[in-house]
This record gives sequence, structure tokens and C-alpha cells, in this order.
Amino acid sequence: MFQPLSQLKKIVEEGRFEAEDRQYITDLETQLQEAAATEKIAELPVIAKFIDYMEGQIEQANSLLQNDKTLTDRQRDALFERKELCAHFVTLFTGKERESVEDAIKQALANAQG
Repeated sequence: MFQPLSQLKKIVEEGRFEAEDRQYITDLETQLQEAAATEKIAELPVIAKFIDYMEGQIEQANSLLQNDKTLTDRQRDALFERKELCAHFVTLFTGKERESVEDAIKQALANAQG
């Protein structure tokens, strides 16, 4: 288990925290478990191909946005939306989601300690 999460759970269990605080910690733990499971799924060949495809879509959108001066505002908006959607999925599978949750846990621990 992620050490800061263990420490945070111990502090919350032993202290006087509101139900919302306890639920927040439970939610963070769930998010961390889901992120770890998603990273495992990313090891499957078909998912790895999907991630590669999404990364290619991001690169293609970046290239078009940077080099194609004839794009309309609507086309540019569509490319930005594609980039955001693809980046979201890539983030889920590449550990960035887990890192984000770990950062939230560390921040909650710092708040609980001080």
C-alpha cells in the first residue's frame, strides 16, 4: 500500500475528523486502486496499441495546429478537443492518474498533520 495513504488513514482513524473527511480518504483510496488497475490493463497488447494510437492522434493534432495556417476556428477547436480527449485516455493508462491521486493523498496527509 502507498505509505502516505496508510499514514493518512491512521491519522483519520485516530483523530476527530468529519464524515466528509473520512469519505474523502476512502474516495482517494478507491481512486488509487482504480489507477493501479488501469495501469495493469495498459500492459495488455490491445490496450498498448490503443494508447499508441491515441498518442499518435495527439501528435497529429499538434502538428496540424502548429503547421496548418489554413485551419478554420471550428477545425482548430475540433483538434483541441481531440487532443484533450486523447490525452485524458493516455493519462489514465500511463501512471499520470496515479501520480495525481498520490499527490492529492500527500497533500491531504500534510493538511492532517499540520
